[in-house]
Amino acid sequence: MLIVTDACDGMQDLQEIVAEIERKYLRISRCIGLLSDTADVPFVLTHPSVRTCRDANETVERLTKVFEEDCNSYVVYTTRGNRESAAGELVQAYKKSQHSRYNNKRYLFLPESEDDADASFLETHDMYYLPNLVFIAAVNSTYKAIGHNYFHGHKYEVLGVKYEVLDTWRKSKGFERGVDLYPDKIKNMHGRKLTFAMMDYSPYAVVANEGGKIVYDGVETRTVAQFVELSNSTWEGQDNPVHLWGKMFGNGTGTGIFGSVLENKADVGFSAIYQWHCDVTECSYPFLYADVLCLAPAPLIVSGVMTVVMPFEMEVWYSFLGVFLVSGLFASYTGLVWRRMTGARKSKELVDNVFETYYYMFRLQLEQFPLKSFPGPIGSYYRFWGTYTFLIALCWQTSILSYLTIPRYEDPVNDAVDLVERYPKLKWGANHDVWIESIKFSEDPVLKKISDLFVIQDPSELEKRVPKRDFAYFMERLPRGNFALNKYITEENIKYLRIMDNTIYTGNVIIMLTRGSPYLERLDRTIQRMFETGVILRIELEVGLTRTNSKLQTMVRSTGVKPAQRPRKLRVTHIKAALYLYAFGMTLSSVVFLIELLNNGRKIRNRQNQARMYTLRSRVFQFLRLHKKTV
Repeated sequence: MLIVTDACDGMQDLQEIVAEIERKYLRISRCIGLLSDTADVPFVLTHPSVRTCRDANETVERLTKVFEEDCNSYVVYTTRGNRESAAGELVQAYKKSQHSRYNNKRYLFLPESEDDADASFLETHDMYYLPNLVFIAAVNSTYKAIGHNYFHGHKYEVLGVKYEVLDTWRKSKGFERGVDLYPDKIKNMHGRKLTFAMMDYSPYAVVANEGGKIVYDGVETRTVAQFVELSNSTWEGQDNPVHLWGKMFGNGTGTGIFGSVLENKADVGFSAIYQWHCDVTECSYPFLYADVLCLAPAPLIVSGVMTVVMPFEMEVWYSFLGVFLVSGLFASYTGLVWRRMTGARKSKELVDNVFETYYYMFRLQLEQFPLKSFPGPIGSYYRFWGTYTFLIALCWQTSILSYLTIPRYEDPVNDAVDLVERYPKLKWGANHDVWIESIKFSEDPVLKKISDLFVIQDPSELEKRVPKRDFAYFMERLPRGNFALNKYITEENIKYLRIMDNTIYTGNVIIMLTRGSPYLERLDRTIQRMFETGVILRIELEVGLTRTNSKLQTMVRSTGVKPAQRPRKLRVTHIKAALYLYAFGMTLSSVVFLIELLNNGRKIRNRQNQARMYTLRSRVFQFLRLHKKTV
């Protein structure tokens, strides 16, 4: 913008110009910042002000404190050679300050002398961060106040017109036309082109090649495009297929989307960006929330080998085994004491040793009740033990029926606790580490462990690992139920995965802008209006129908549906465990039987040999006796 003054009384009229601008435009803030080369200035500010003298080393630090005092208006009085440096210092100080959310400051640059009309500093890129700036220039005893057209796309980019005359100031009359010297330039940018940094990550942002033409779409793309349309500007997309979100470095540079925004190569950046770096960039209002969860290996049907133990929990089996061992020792000790007290032979045969005791107890568990009775307290003990094992067997038999005819699955990964405690060897991850940005500094031990388990791999490697069932994959769920899936999740391999029932954490999606961006305030207004009227949810629905793989979305959603518990025909696999036990028992008994046969055969042969030897010896003795009598 430009203000022209003529027929003025030299620098003395500068006080009147400053006073009028201060009264109309600069008193919107609690204080006015004054930046000058020296302490002497040819004007006086009536509104509370904070003065800062330029210093080679401390100017930015001093101005930062002024910005944090919430001074929204600034008057700059420097030499023409220092004007560009002063503008740069104001920009640096604003970026370092943490108090103000919006870049709506107003700046007034004053001339050094009566013939100072050097406005070359208005052609620098710093004007991007100083949208509300008025420069009063003096030419041949007349004054001109010049402002830039940086956000006037047609004049600045097409016609190359850098400055514009807004009004003329006359002594005793003030401004001739009475126009607004600080209009909202972002409201109408006259076709200025903005750059969107994004990547192909449906449904947030879509980068597609349709007939040789690159098409940009998505929920966030349409949301920001609405802001562009309302501000009468245009936009172009900037894809980041290699570095994706990228990295941020300490020197103010970076790669990917983050780097494009930091280095001001793009005006806005988005693609499922959460509030990770709002301390070094500008972040819009959150307008979407996303549930972060995993696609974990799908549970398999429990093997038939495990059927016999499924009716009871493992804790029950452990308890039953403990009772069996303790009861056997108790029975052995009881029988030993009773035998010594009574000397009963039956008791002695029964509890002759611990092995025999456990043998009888095991037979009772199998419901093989002996025909003979046991006298004394040991008999009562075994009768109680038989009743106990009968009840346990009855419970097991009634439960095993459902496990034989209804399919049973392994326990799935339902939440973060399962991912850490039940399956500690299961790794999980994605193709970038932004997935753990929100939880890597969490104090929750579960989230800490999840961060430690996270690994980064190439998409090709991630796709190869799906059938191996040793990896869980990150994904997001939007408010309308659409899933944000990476390209390594396909229709072919989704059968190996299952969606978690519960989320790991929830994040707020924002639009990232360069620190000090002048677009933030109007972008927030647009987002707020769209959110309140439900337009954003409508956009998500439309993008989900047109820009996502509906079949894959349905397949992912159906993985979380629990299978119907319907009876099925009994098959061999259902009784596999019983057959294995039967085969094991038959094999063991056959081996024992063969050993007994061999052992008994050897004993029989020994007895037969002994009988032959006895017969032979008897005949020899008989022959000798007969021979002796004959002689």
